[in-house]
Amino acid sequence: MKNYLRVLVPFVVLGLLAILFFKIKDRLKEKRKVETATAILPSVSFLSIEGDSVSINAPTNKIPSFF
Repeated sequence: MKNYLRVLVPFVVLGLLAILFFKIKDRLKEKRKVETATAILPSVSFLSIEGDSVSINAPTNKIPSFF
């Protein structure tokens, strides 16, 4: 019984690490795809309700107030 566990546990750990590696790799690939798609967007700016100039290419950490 212990021999089975000594063989099985490393394979399970390696399998889980492989799954995590490929999931992270897929997420990074998708992120790069989105970055390249948004990099070619034109520069757009408009006036907000408060009268401030807002640009899509210059994101701010300001939370919009809808109320």
